[in-house]
Amino acid sequence: MLRLYSVLFFLPTLLCAQIVNPESDLRFYILETAEIGPSVGSVLRYVTTHVTYWEADPRAASFWHYPVETLTQKAGDCKDYTTLTMQILHMLGIDSRFIGAEVTDTVSGKTFGHAFLSIGGRFIEPQNPSGTPGFKIKRIFWNWSYSEMRANLVRLRNNGPVETGY
Repeated sequence: MLRLYSVLFFLPTLLCAQIVNPESDLRFYILETAEIGPSVGSVLRYVTTHVTYWEADPRAASFWHYPVETLTQKAGDCKDYTTLTMQILHMLGIDSRFIGAEVTDTVSGKTFGHAFLSIGGRFIEPQNPSGTPGFKIKRIFWNWSYSEMRANLVRLRNNGPVETGY
């Protein structure tokens, strides 16, 4: 078990503040002490234990949150779960990709926008403790590496709300 005393996340100077200059305003922030093993399963258990999943209302605006905000608010949608999980995996040296896609729920048959991870070519749904997705992919529209996710998170965060479900 790897003991991480300093879980570091990129954070704007003030929580929830607009970033004027992303390169100079981002700071490392020591968030909390956490025991996380170096496996994907350990990270998924940690995130689902500390963060409550809520589905975005398709009629309301949805904001992109930084990983530290998701942990401090202890709640988030699929985008929030995915960025937080990807940040922790990156810190542990586990490569992953942020996937945004139009998916169809295997139970209800509903189609919606969703965010999840790809690790070693396997799709992982961070808000699901088993990690196994309960959907079929219709179309992938985002497939970001860690550095692409960070850059897009800053850009999308500064642009305000987006359609929900993504």
